[in-house]
Amino acid sequence: SIDEPAPESATHYERGAAHSIVAPARRAASAPAQSGEDDRMVVQLSFSRIARYERCPRAAVYDMALGLPEAGGRHRRATRTADESAVEPADAAPPGALQNAGEYGQALHTALELWAGDRREKTAAKSASDYLEEALRRTQSQPSVEQRHQAIGALERIQNELQRWEPLLIEAPFTLDFGEEGEPVLVTGFLDLVAKDDEGKLCLLDYKSGDPHEDHALQLALYRLAARQVYGIAIERCLIGQIEGTTFRLQAVEPVPEAQLRERIRAVRSGLAARE
Repeated sequence: SIDEPAPESATHYERGAAHSIVAPARRAASAPAQSGEDDRMVVQLSFSRIARYERCPRAAVYDMALGLPEAGGRHRRATRTADESAVEPADAAPPGALQNAGEYGQALHTALELWAGDRREKTAAKSASDYLEEALRRTQSQPSVEQRHQAIGALERIQNELQRWEPLLIEAPFTLDFGEEGEPVLVTGFLDLVAKDDEGKLCLLDYKSGDPHEDHALQLALYRLAARQVYGIAIERCLIGQIEGTTFRLQAVEPVPEAQLRERIRAVRSGLAARE
C-alpha cells in the first residue's frame, strides 16, 4: 500500500515515514489484524540488523531483546510514526553508511539529498557551500570547521562526478516482505539514489564513508530487489560511492543472487525468533 506521500522537496529527515510501502502486497506490520488471524509477533528487520546478526548472532539477539538503539539511527528513529513505534525499531543506517560518520556524515548526506532533488526537478544548482549550510540547518548538526571544509570538498567532487546523471529516486523508503502468508518477515530501508548515468543506464548508488566490505554485495542485492518490486525499476548497475575526506570514487558491486539474499534473510529471522 502507498499512503499519501510527503512533498518530494522534503529531505529524508523531514519526510520520515510518510510512506508505507510493502511489496509483495501483504499485511503491513502497522495494520490491524483481521478476524481469525494469528496474533504473531512481527520482527522488522533492516540491512543493519541483518549484517549485525551475521557478524555476531548473540550480540544481535541481546540488543534486540533489550531494545537497544542502533548506531546511526538517531535521525531516522526520531521521525517514526506512532504506529511504527510499536514495531521493533530497525531504522539504523547500514554499516559503513555515510550517516554513521557523525555530524559530518549526517550533514553531507542531507546536502546530497538537496543537491539531487534540485537535479531531479531541474532547478538551478547551488554551490556546495549553500547546500551544506541548508543541510546543517535542517539536521541541526554542528561539525567542526575542518569537517565542514571536507564536506564541501566532497560535495564539489560528487557534483562534478555525477553532473550528467539524472536522479529518479532520492532516499526512497521501502518495505519488503520475505515471509509466508501469515508469517511476515519485513525488511525496511532507504535507497540513497537511483539515477540514469551518462550512458543512460539505471544505477543504484549507496554512499559510504567506510572501506569496501563484503556486506555491500548483500545490501545492494536487497536494494536492487526493492527498486524492482516497490518502484518498478530494473537496476542495471550497482555502485558504492566511497567518500573519504574530500575524495569521492565510484566502485561497482556485484550483488549476491536473489535466492541467496532470501535464504540469508530467512536464516536471520529464524535465529532472532529462536533467540540464538
